[in-house]
Amino acid sequence: MKLFKSLLLVACAALSFAACDKDDDKTPVNPTPKEYVGELSVDQTDGTFFKQQGVSVRYDLKDDRTVDIYMYRVQFAEAMPVKLDMTIPGVECKSVGERIELSGERIIPLAMGGEFPRYTITSLRGTLTDSELQLSMNCGEFPLTYSGTASE
Repeated sequence: MKLFKSLLLVACAALSFAACDKDDDKTPVNPTPKEYVGELSVDQTDGTFFKQQGVSVRYDLKDDRTVDIYMYRVQFAEAMPVKLDMTIPGVECKSVGERIELSGERIIPLAMGGEFPRYTITSLRGTLTDSELQLSMNCGEFPLTYSGTASE
């Protein structure tokens, strides 16, 4: 009976750490969720770039081995009348060494209480560590990048 309880305890502990695919057993796959602050750069597809400093991004590791990414008060063009909060749900994640690699195709973002299929996320690639978050993706027809560092 003691052996069964010990095995059950070990199994529960192992499951509590299984947030993403795990390639390296020596590295924790669940860094403490935190806020990253950095620069968002959007290719306006006319030879110009719109850049926004101080963009906050958070993430939430899900039980289904995906990550939801939350971008706060983002603006994608100078003429955009409001800054909005955007969620990119269901981003695939994989633990590699001390980082988590992010990827996704055909993800419909959420903003202002609904879906925005016109700005479907494609070619999403990224890297997440305890200190940095790097993202690149197409948001509809607009390529964008984000580079942020963990805020204290």
